[in-house]
Amino acid sequence: MMFKRFAYALPNFMSGIGVKNFPSIITDPKYTFFTTIYFGLWHGFGMSTIMYGNAMNSISDEIVESAVLDGINHVQELWSITLPLIMPTISTFMITSVSSPLISEGTLFLFWEYKAPRETVRLGYLMFQTTMKAGKATYPEVAALGMICTAITFPLTMLVRWLFDKFDPMNEGVNYEKKQNKR
Repeated sequence: MMFKRFAYALPNFMSGIGVKNFPSIITDPKYTFFTTIYFGLWHGFGMSTIMYGNAMNSISDEIVESAVLDGINHVQELWSITLPLIMPTISTFMITSVSSPLISEGTLFLFWEYKAPRETVRLGYLMFQTTMKAGKATYPEVAALGMICTAITFPLTMLVRWLFDKFDPMNEGVNYEKKQNKR
């Protein structure tokens, strides 16, 4: 609500400080798509800050101090200590964001309810809008489209998960144990 009110009030604010002909980032078709993308990033920033902050806070000071005493520089610390230790958080965000382009509709409904501009419409919003406007008669078509989306995103999600499991340096012991159990 705060972002929506800000976006609608922005042209008046800009004209009040002397900027003439400032476009509406909500109603001007040249800016609506980027506005929804920016809102998604802005909206997710708070949760990301908390999650990544907690992941970084879980890194033991003793590990970092020991590495500094051994002569590690900042780049080596990032690649050898920080990234491997926060890889579960990174992989969680990446795995869960694979299906986002197909099913994301919340932002569009918040801004425009059932009248989102054509250039911003995504598949999830289209499915939601169709169901809400036409009712139960469209359930089979929307459900079939949902199954198609699942058929597309499930393998992609599993591929991203496999890649993160494969290249996560903290999983080496798990992979070694799996190999030993197969013998």
